[in-house]
Amino acid sequence: MHNLPKEKCSGCSLCANVCPVSAITMKPNVEGFLYPSVDLEKCIACKKCEKFCPELNAPTKNENCDAFAAYNKNEIIRKESSSGGIFSLLAEKIIAQNGVVFGAKFENDFSVSISYTETLDGLKEFRGSKYVQANPKYCYKECAEFLKAGRSVLFTGTPCQVAALKSYLQKKRIDETNLLAVDFICHGTPAPAMWQKYLEYRKSPSGAPIVRTSFRRKDYGWKMYSLTFTYGDASEYINPLNKDKYLRLFLQDNALRNSCYTCSFRGLERASDMTIADFWGIDTLENVPESFKEDKGTSLVFVHSEKGKTIFDSLSEKELGKIQVSKESAILHNPAMLKSKAKKALRDEFTKDISKFDIDTLYKKYGRPPFKIRLKQKMKNAIVKPIKLVLGEKGVKTLKKLLGR
Repeated sequence: MHNLPKEKCSGCSLCANVCPVSAITMKPNVEGFLYPSVDLEKCIACKKCEKFCPELNAPTKNENCDAFAAYNKNEIIRKESSSGGIFSLLAEKIIAQNGVVFGAKFENDFSVSISYTETLDGLKEFRGSKYVQANPKYCYKECAEFLKAGRSVLFTGTPCQVAALKSYLQKKRIDETNLLAVDFICHGTPAPAMWQKYLEYRKSPSGAPIVRTSFRRKDYGWKMYSLTFTYGDASEYINPLNKDKYLRLFLQDNALRNSCYTCSFRGLERASDMTIADFWGIDTLENVPESFKEDKGTSLVFVHSEKGKTIFDSLSEKELGKIQVSKESAILHNPAMLKSKAKKALRDEFTKDISKFDIDTLYKKYGRPPFKIRLKQKMKNAIVKPIKLVLGEKGVKTLKKLLGR
């Protein structure tokens, strides 16, 4: 991988999947991010790692793009999902065809990897966002074997992982007819070492083991999602995104993988058949039914290919609520579809501190917005809260319209 600068490596692990002599292994750096390590004694200089790399050789992209707001009408699954529950509807379709579904799941130690299921019950482990980079392991090889066997496959992953899969299949000339490739609008992937540190930080005082965790529970609603831990003694930790220290560290963008700041896989044209995400800003659109604006979760769906259109159109009105929207309105509050987060001034310093400091110290240094932003928010709250008490939410929206804001 000599031709790829380290800061551009996304950790997709495709090089390890294609090496014919197993000379490449993925090893974590101090932040827990995986990078390829080459055993030069085994290496036969076939250059397959470079020929397949999606950073060096981008796979074919779909140029079409239609945007929709959508939600799963199964209220239980909608509640269990991060946004509107569209992944589950697509996955159920594939499983019904004797198919296989790939996605991110927690392992027993709560690290995250790409795995697969062939059952409806197995889908539970794949629902919900995992705000830590997943280890792809050998998922591209596994996916290819199912396709060669004539099985239908739904592969869900980050845009770089989907690009890696498509590069693998295209260069191996494997028939993609039965593949539905779905990526999502990716904020960027935070350091796995920070997640492992946080798991240690959140150990139960009673010694009870962690039995379940969720980054996006909706106890306070979809917009104010919460990180939760459930312990073996039935006790729970729960805190919303504006208070939980891990979520704050993640959302301040100091802990993202370096390649995420210059991601090559953003844009309306993608290697995937569909892109799914939270439809942030849906409540600002006019002529949208109230069911889409409920604080239960609404998905943003971009359909890129005919294959994606066919399966999306096959979902019945009984299963799915959907309306088409303009691409402009869809990305207005979802800029990560097109643009990477800017690298922060403290990002390189975070690399040095991740192994030295505990979560409390990291949070104080990297998890809070700059003082000027905090002050501005406090001043805004001091003005807006009294107005809300008098006028209510609808009154505030009306006032903003009158003021042209």
